[in-house]
This record gives sequence, structure tokens and C-alpha cells, in this order.
Amino acid sequence: MVLTKQQNYWQNLAKQFAESEVKPKVNEMEKQGEFPLFFMKKLGELGILGIGFPEKYGGQNADSFSFILAVKEISKVWASLGLSIGAHLLGTNPIYFAGTEEQKKHYLIPLVRGEMLGAFGLTEPSSGSDAASSRTSAVSVNGSYLLNGRKVFTTSASYASTFVVSALTSREKGKKGISAFILERNYPGLMIAKKEEKLGLRASDTSGLILDGCQVPKENLLGLEGDGFRVFLQTLDAGRLGIAGWALGIAEAAFEQMLDWAKKNEVDSGLMDEHEWEAGMIAEAATKLEAALLLAQEACRVKDTGQFYIKEASMAKYFASTLAVEVCDAALKIIGCSALTNDLPVERYFRDAKLGEIGEGTSEIQKLVIAREVLKTSGRLVPA
Repeated sequence: MVLTKQQNYWQNLAKQFAESEVKPKVNEMEKQGEFPLFFMKKLGELGILGIGFPEKYGGQNADSFSFILAVKEISKVWASLGLSIGAHLLGTNPIYFAGTEEQKKHYLIPLVRGEMLGAFGLTEPSSGSDAASSRTSAVSVNGSYLLNGRKVFTTSASYASTFVVSALTSREKGKKGISAFILERNYPGLMIAKKEEKLGLRASDTSGLILDGCQVPKENLLGLEGDGFRVFLQTLDAGRLGIAGWALGIAEAAFEQMLDWAKKNEVDSGLMDEHEWEAGMIAEAATKLEAALLLAQEACRVKDTGQFYIKEASMAKYFASTLAVEVCDAALKIIGCSALTNDLPVERYFRDAKLGEIGEGTSEIQKLVIAREVLKTSGRLVPA
């Protein structure tokens, strides 16, 4: 794949940072479940958190694929850090998409620079993939909104400075009654629930939000009342591209482990001819890795031309996240029992990769989105 000078720059910068500064500390921090706050601040200083944002807001004014390549290189070394980047952007993009200039000056600029950490509160105990079934409420009272409800699986919640959350300002209007709000950590009535213990991504913080009469100034409404569902869909489209890059990083890391093992234990000793099934898995993984990267590149191209990229983002996310699990599984089979121990990072890759098939909309939801978009372009009527 031929990259532009800009894309090469960001990919190489992220790779150098990940290899030289992050990699030596990954095993210990992952084992301890230590959140990579220091590295997030450093990524802000390097400009990586601001790759896709305009310079006027502290960004680098680079293309979307530059960001995907950077996330891929970081996730290849440490998926917990790569996911923390994605979660931060989920809490940043809504302000860029729908914020007033005052909101952008106050929140967006420090978020883009890594001076503040953002989080995104959408999922609730009774609403996961179906964001339209939100139950958190927002009532206007004396120049403020009072928010009541719960959010779960909020990545980086324990460390975030700001939260963009959804709440119903009109229950009767359904999804057209969902609004978006910017919350600050110290707002009265906002509490952080317990940290979740997870299968993988153990250094990525996953907690919940409890909103008990949380008082939010009216000027922290994002857009107009009822704009929330649209803003969140726009945010999730961008987030799915980030997950595609994240999953590609894990897949590439597992693939390289697989290749190293095969070269050392089979190819050099002439055993590959006796294990055609292993050659087949290597060939399939190599082919799909190329395809996944091309899907992500195309989705970024469509996005950067200002077109709707819902289908392309879902395709990139679905394919890459499925591939990450497949490649990790293949690596486990080729390497064997050694891959199940802590001596090799493959077992961590395998545990981490599963999130890609669930977060930011499950693979099943991605299929529905893709099918709906394909049917739209073919002129078939589909449910809204």
C-alpha cells in the first residue's frame, strides 16, 4: 500500500513512540491493571490525539487514515492504550461535531491537546446496541438540567475530566427526544461506579456513571434538545473507524508472532510442507490483513470527502474486528501450548481482540447496518 508523506509521518511517529516508550512498560502495567494516563498525555503532546482536528482547535489537520494508521501502530504494542485513545475521541468528537464555539474553546482544545481526558456515556443497563432505548432523563429546572439515570461500560470513566452523555429531554418523542450533554467530573450528582474486571484490556478502565440529580448548566447542552441521537450516530461512525484501526493492530501483532514461530520452528527446518494447514492459515491471514487495511482506507477516503460513510465504517469495523479474533485464534493453534502462557503476548492479544466484536455495536449490528445501507442504494425499501 502506497501512503502519502503525511500518512507515513504519523504512522512512523506512533510506531516509534509505541516501540521505544510504551513497549518496555506494557507487561507490568497490564498485569497491574494500571491505566495509561501518562501515555495519553504524551500522545496529546505529540499531536496524535489531534491528528484529525483543525489547527484552530489544537489539532494537526491531517486526514482520517493517518489517525487509523497511528492507532494501529499503538494498538499493535498495547491494545489497552489504543482503546483508551478511541474512548477519548468518543468523548471529544461530539463536541467537535455539535458544540458551540464557546464549548469548543473551553473543552475541545484541551481535549485535543491531551490536557483533559474525555469519556462517552451512552450504554445503559437496559440499552446496549439499541441506543434509542435510553432511559436516563434530563429535566430543565431553573437554568440547569437535572440528569437522573445510570451509564455502564464507560471507558476511562475513573480518570476522565469530561463526559458526553445521552439523556431524554422528551420521553414521548423516543429517539427524537434524546439530547446530548457535556458533564464535568465535579458536577454535583455525578458519581463513578465501580471498575469492572474484564476478560481482556485490563489496563483500560471500564466503569459506570451514576447520575443522581446531576446538575448540568444549560450552556452544556450539545446542539439543540433532541439532537442527541443524530450526534451520537455521527460519533459512532467515526468511532467504528477507530475500532477498525485498533483491531488491525492486534491482528498484525498476532500475525507477526505466528510468522516468527513458523519461521523458527518449521520453515527453517523444512517442516512447512508437512503442515499445509498452517501454511493455509498464514496465507488467509495475510490476505485478509491487506483487505482489512484497504477497507479502512476506503472508509477514510469517503469520510474525508464529506460523504456519508455509514456503510464503509461498519464494513471496516466488522471485517477488522472479526479478523483480529480469527488471526489470534490461528496464532494460538500454530504456536501451541506456549501461546497459552504469559511467556508470549499472544494470549493477551486473544483476550483483548474479543472486545472488537462487541464494542461500538456488535458484529450482528454491523451486519444490519451494512445490509440496510446496501438496500438503500439498491432502491429497496428498508425499515428506518
